[in-house]
Amino acid sequence: MQTLEFARDLSKSFNIIALDTAKVQKKQARKEALERNQQDIAKVKEILLVQDILANMGQDNVREDFLAGQNGAVQLTEEELKYLDDLYGEVSPKRIAEEGSPPFQDQLQHSAEHLVAIVDGKTKEIVGTTYLKLKEIVASIQSCGYFDQATEEAAEGNSEQCKNQLWRKKSMWKRSPQSSLRKLQHSFKVSVST
Repeated sequence: MQTLEFARDLSKSFNIIALDTAKVQKKQARKEALERNQQDIAKVKEILLVQDILANMGQDNVREDFLAGQNGAVQLTEEELKYLDDLYGEVSPKRIAEEGSPPFQDQLQHSAEHLVAIVDGKTKEIVGTTYLKLKEIVASIQSCGYFDQATEEAAEGNSEQCKNQLWRKKSMWKRSPQSSLRKLQHSFKVSVST
């Protein structure tokens, strides 16, 4: 009889251990899935950063600032700018295919492969340099804060413009409430339609 009770207790213990193990495995799987998700998000974020920098580097005034190392821009060489220009062509698929160019879906695939290789910092060669070197160039551009300055200045300019418009509308209201109301309604209609 004691052996039977011992077997039952042992069976219960094994069931509890099995349930606990299953809970731990589920918890670990959720944790790993969350970590993979965070890594994917970080990779997409970095890809978007590369695309943003490449898009902004096409402006003449921006190129001049980076060549001269002025206005908060890190100094780049003509060769480094050429690498970025060539990379932009490689990662920018075109829907309207030029003669001899691969189909759009193939272009998307190649662009994605290039962007992932940059984010991963591979030592494989592309456009006369390596993905790792391109990643370093992009990182130096990002870390100098040049494009962050432009965003802050634009935001400050918009804020100041809004304050000026509000002040004009308030002063207009004080002069003549009835005519000001019509002017105010008209100005909102104009600003909403633009």
